[in-house]
Amino acid sequence: MQLRRKMSSYCLFFLRAYLLSFGFWFLGVGLSLSAEEPKANSQTTITCKGPLDMDYDHHKAVFHQDVVVRDPRMKMTADEMTVYFQEKSKTIDKVIAVGHVRFRKEEKSAKAKQAIYTAGDGKVVLTGDPMVKKGEDVITGEKITFYRDDSRMLVEPNAKLVLYSAGKDGAEQDWL
Repeated sequence: MQLRRKMSSYCLFFLRAYLLSFGFWFLGVGLSLSAEEPKANSQTTITCKGPLDMDYDHHKAVFHQDVVVRDPRMKMTADEMTVYFQEKSKTIDKVIAVGHVRFRKEEKSAKAKQAIYTAGDGKVVLTGDPMVKKGEDVITGEKITFYRDDSRMLVEPNAKLVLYSAGKDGAEQDWL
């Protein structure tokens, strides 16, 4: 029972850190951060249909089968998600989401076969037919990289940007 409580509180700590770091890129870089701050009592929930495998020796957690991350600011889904954390600080080091990776916030969305987030440089790399959409507008390429700290994104190679909503209502685009 003691081990279960410790594991549960440890999971909650690291899941909150995950969403603060990994969720930030989706909301702030390329897909526009909402002007309103989340409420202090907002809740983030991560579920999976399969097991949650916590490996303390290797400092990682693996969420299996139909992973869903629900946060007041966004929703993310993937077939599987592996979170690596630093041994001493217990903070997120790297997150790898694979299989049908999807992000959604209002009319903005992103999808890929794989997403890798590295906390050290604040970089997120989408690969495997990645696509970012805002309304009807679409950005595609073989690899889409978001640089959280620099508020920029790189699409390479074979980059393609299709704009439908530019000029419709005179509003500026807020991709970055």
